[in-house]
Amino acid sequence: RQGIVTVSGGNKRVRRRKFILAASLVVVLSVAGYLYFSNKGVELNPNFTSRWIRTTTSKIAGMPGLSPDGKWIVFAAPDEKAKWDLYVISTAGGEARRLTSDSTFAYAQNVSPDGSRIVYERRPPDATSGNVDICIVPFNGGTSMKIGAGRTPKWSPDGSRIGYLRSTPGKYDFWTMKSDGTENRLVHADSGCLGAEGTWAFAWSPVGTEIAWVHPRGRNHSEIMICNLAEQSSRSVISDNTFKNEICWTPNNQLIYSSAVGEEMNLWMVPVTGGTPLQITKGLGSVDYPMISKDGHTLLYYQARTTGHLWLAQTDGSDLRKEVYSAEQYFEYPDLSPDGTSIAFGMTLPLGVYSFGTRQLFVMNRDGTDLRQITSGNDDCYGPRWSPDGKMMAYYARGKHEPTDSFKVYVVNPHKLDVPRFVGYGTDQSWVDSVTLEMTYKTRSWRGYLDGRPAKPFGDDSIFCTTVGGGQFVVFTDVHGNAVTGKIPSKVCRIEDWDGAGPRNSITLPVRGGYPNYDAYYNRVDTTLRRLSYRDWKLDTLEVYIQGIDLNSFFIRTTADGKEMIYKTTETVNKLGVIENLFK
Repeated sequence: RQGIVTVSGGNKRVRRRKFILAASLVVVLSVAGYLYFSNKGVELNPNFTSRWIRTTTSKIAGMPGLSPDGKWIVFAAPDEKAKWDLYVISTAGGEARRLTSDSTFAYAQNVSPDGSRIVYERRPPDATSGNVDICIVPFNGGTSMKIGAGRTPKWSPDGSRIGYLRSTPGKYDFWTMKSDGTENRLVHADSGCLGAEGTWAFAWSPVGTEIAWVHPRGRNHSEIMICNLAEQSSRSVISDNTFKNEICWTPNNQLIYSSAVGEEMNLWMVPVTGGTPLQITKGLGSVDYPMISKDGHTLLYYQARTTGHLWLAQTDGSDLRKEVYSAEQYFEYPDLSPDGTSIAFGMTLPLGVYSFGTRQLFVMNRDGTDLRQITSGNDDCYGPRWSPDGKMMAYYARGKHEPTDSFKVYVVNPHKLDVPRFVGYGTDQSWVDSVTLEMTYKTRSWRGYLDGRPAKPFGDDSIFCTTVGGGQFVVFTDVHGNAVTGKIPSKVCRIEDWDGAGPRNSITLPVRGGYPNYDAYYNRVDTTLRRLSYRDWKLDTLEVYIQGIDLNSFFIRTTADGKEMIYKTTETVNKLGVIENLFK
């Protein structure tokens, strides 16, 4: 059997840019050589060992579980038909064994103290907030049983109850229940928020009388708190200006946690009584989800690496696609300039450049040279769109923890250092002409102007519309019926007939799940791309290689004449690693 799937080669010259992070396991192990000193009486073993667990897939879900004896790892992964289930593999190596056949995305696996059962989240892959199903399955495999709803379930040290976090308005509270889902109890209601945004992290103490959790203190600033469950008293263990994600409580009363410091996410350790954090890993880019065995001998961790690729292709299939840029980052919203000489796109910066995972916008030549960053600061920026004359660029942005209705549309000169100009609130902006932008705000479409005119609605409530075809047509969607049907057909009419709601002489587009572009209406069917031309309303299947293309419709853009397109693909390689004999 093969080992971890590796990322394809790509543009080696570009990969040497500063956005590339070292991948060698030797680097992380070298840290042990100089971490041989005392940390409140606990010493790291300078000779601890670390190794990767060889699996047949690189698509492993986060937050894997470790058996109490440290001999088995439980993880979620897809099979060859992209069906997700739970698997178990020995830390000594060997073949992984399938445990479930639910074919649903699983996350946050946790093995009972006696090793007989596994509790986990069963949820959609994109569930980043809210409560999801909490399920139990026998360790030897079988039928899963739903026992409740919440996040991050973990067995108490004696196995009598399961602790979990439950989302309530404005916060996450700590609850416990029996393994059959009965006797639900609210154990600790946090005065702020039990866990940071995007973080559902807590850890039981070895005797089960306390819990530790990650508590937010501001943008990408969180602290680790410990709560005495009987006394309902809390104290801070560490509060520094870093983002923290997951924690585990060791038998010798250390807290091991993941934290973004500098340009990496690494594992750190601090005594439960507080003190100076001690770095455990280094040089792996993004290391997370520590889990330790009951005897403290084996520490499990998870590594995630994402590589983005930008491709240019001729829509008539006359030439092979060309990779113009590749880096270990996540790309979004590529867009070709009207003259085809420049490419704009969004990219998630390395940790620590501005903040944890900040999305910024970049411009480069079509051959991948002269990469320039055109936005900066603490806002996440999305959707760069060239103006028709190529002189300006529009995008939308918001603070990482701001609500979705706080998105603002800006324009900026991408050819020089420039202060962005605010246009209005909204998202998904598109140019009508050199002074007019259309955007979506709350439940309707608007037009904003750069010549001083006030913004005005372009569509009625719950009518999303976009001018296409060089200003000749309006593609619109009435979302009123979506709650009932779950399917929304798009329609089109001439601009002179547009009344804000959809005139009677409009026609329903013959493709679903598509999106308007400069020259046509596109949608993807399996591994083919179809185009409905605005010029003659002819529906074509494009002879262009798009295997591996991201499903999100925003990631394909064409030139105005429809002859060339740019799109992006993403490869993710996830690994499971174990450290043994961590402590002296």
